[in-house]
Amino acid sequence: MLSHVEPRASSQGTVSVVRVANGERFVVKQASRAAIDRERRGLEAAAAVGGVPVVLAVPEPTVLVLSWQAGAASESPDAVRAAGGWLRQLHDRGRVQPDELPLREALLRRRDAWLARATDLQVEAVAAATFETFEGSSRALCHRDFTPSNWLWAPERGLVVIDFGQARADVAAWDLVKLEGDLFARQPSLREPFYEAYGAVDAAGLRDLMLLHGLQTAVWGDTHDDPAFSALGRRLLRPTGY
Repeated sequence: MLSHVEPRASSQGTVSVVRVANGERFVVKQASRAAIDRERRGLEAAAAVGGVPVVLAVPEPTVLVLSWQAGAASESPDAVRAAGGWLRQLHDRGRVQPDELPLREALLRRRDAWLARATDLQVEAVAAATFETFEGSSRALCHRDFTPSNWLWAPERGLVVIDFGQARADVAAWDLVKLEGDLFARQPSLREPFYEAYGAVDAAGLRDLMLLHGLQTAVWGDTHDDPAFSALGRRLLRPTGY
């Protein structure tokens, strides 16, 4: 018997923390079939790394039942360092062989598709991005929404990463763009503990991805009348935006 339900909206649907009579808690996610499938596959793949909720059941194609995890979002140096180490393990364990569309070509096509939707944007820098760094590279399993809002930090236990609704194989450094565009822009000192654990990245390749992230964010913000996203995207598109 249910004793308490705590629903909340998310970008991928609805998430409810369900507490049963004996006090045990579960997380129930309701979203589109595609989002639930991505979440399930991402969590199952990331289970080898650890630090993720356990998939308990998929009672319907649009419903996912997960284990509940204690903790809270944190931007502390310890949490950020743990996040860098966890992400390195995910990318190293989740390498995907190149598919029929090479990674660099996929990025160029992604860029061109978003450019076609752009209006009133400063796009010279992103239009000139070459993505040469990614020539011949393999995709990795990526979370694709890797921010402190999706980290549950408890000092006595460590880090748990949640919300895999956008997870799929992609360029590994895509998991860095939201951190660079927001968290590290606000708190530059957190770059050091993160990259101490994650390792070095190619600066030119990350710069190209930041421009692409800026383009996508600005277009999405303009399309959905979201001034904050529009402003962030435009900042990242400027030559000195990142």
